[in-house]
Amino acid sequence: MTRSRRTFQVVNNKINFKCHSCNAKRLIAIPVGVMRRSIKCHKCQESTLCILNRRLRPRQAQTGKVVVVTVNYDLIEVMLYDVTDGSVGASFDLPYGNPLTKKIRSGSKIRLNCNWNRYLFGSKYYIVKSIRGQRVGVGIS
Repeated sequence: MTRSRRTFQVVNNKINFKCHSCNAKRLIAIPVGVMRRSIKCHKCQESTLCILNRRLRPRQAQTGKVVVVTVNYDLIEVMLYDVTDGSVGASFDLPYGNPLTKKIRSGSKIRLNCNWNRYLFGSKYYIVKSIRGQRVGVGIS
């Protein structure tokens, strides 16, 4: 048995699972907060690692350096990875070893400044939604 990896869109906490080897379909309920799940096909017993996408809008790949401005006006240069369409959210990596990165916590307000596209973020405030290691996800406040 091989193990494949696929992304599924979560709608109303359910996915339409389709086995990659036998094409069997089934509707599966997914608990809130689960981002990955291994599902075994009910017909062929093939295991699939499901990456669960709960975003309502697709993300656009936007890679480059941007500056995070905290509410205390501390400046932290970070690497941007993607932006949700309409500048509703973004994700970026914090630099290692910078003591200012400890000021960014879940729920804190920040601004994003982009020198190479000043219209990308505007003057909106963003709320830090999630932090996993060095990766930070933010959404509009």
